[in-house]
Amino acid sequence: HYEQLKDLEWLIGTWVNTDESSTIETSCRWTANRNFIQRSFRVTIGDEVDFEGTQVIGWDPAAETIRSWMFDSDGGFSVARWSNSGNGQWTVRTLSVLPDGRKASSTNIYDQLDENTVQFKSIGRSIDGELMPNIGPVSVARAAE
Repeated sequence: HYEQLKDLEWLIGTWVNTDESSTIETSCRWTANRNFIQRSFRVTIGDEVDFEGTQVIGWDPAAETIRSWMFDSDGGFSVARWSNSGNGQWTVRTLSVLPDGRKASSTNIYDQLDENTVQFKSIGRSIDGELMPNIGPVSVARAAE
């Protein structure tokens, strides 16, 4: 299903965001035969890994859409639907189950500013129907090879 996913090729590589207290590193690669993109992420605070997870992005032929499935080290998981909003922007509508069983949702927006910079924000966030603060926008840079 590479044809349906080729517009996400810009994700492939390693992406990093660092501030004074933490580093978020995301690594994306094609699986064999380019049917899925495997995305691994890790949040490090100081010298300790605080949180990590894996996401698989692929084409859902039954729903004719790009979907993702994410599993994190705290025991949470989510499913999302990706849509290309045009001009390098992707909208990802996410439904999650938190480790304690609560339900969460968000709309994550990725704006590809150039080939080495992506701006991320998460809006419309809620946990069990209670609105949560937005996240971002945050700039994320491609790491040098």
